[in-house]
Amino acid sequence: SSGINAEYGEMLLQKYTNLICNESMRVLTVFTEILTSSPDLFPTLIPILHSSAIGVLLPDFVNNLVLLQLKRVAVIVVSCNMLQLKNLLVTLNNFNLSLPNLNDESGLALNSELSKISSEVHQEGN
Repeated sequence: SSGINAEYGEMLLQKYTNLICNESMRVLTVFTEILTSSPDLFPTLIPILHSSAIGVLLPDFVNNLVLLQLKRVAVIVVSCNMLQLKNLLVTLNNFNLSLPNLNDESGLALNSELSKISSEVHQEGN
């Protein structure tokens, strides 16, 4: 019985990882394009993003993945598409870089780390 529950849980995790990652990348890519071409729309767009399904679900999803990794790393390895999660990080990085006033020194360490991930993703994709 617990084997069936674990398998069902892994299938649900895989399903929702795919849904959240795909939708997040789609929405964040659109927001990045808009902010890159019209940074003055930032005050208007951010509340829209925060109140959207992605704005609500993505932070909880990421927090739960971190907590799950601490307890059951094998579940994440089996259930989650790591390339998809890396692509999501690259998309988040691109979005963050498009935000006004976030390209200062405090973001350099994160930007450097995400740039490495971005290179790995592009190499794996080729």
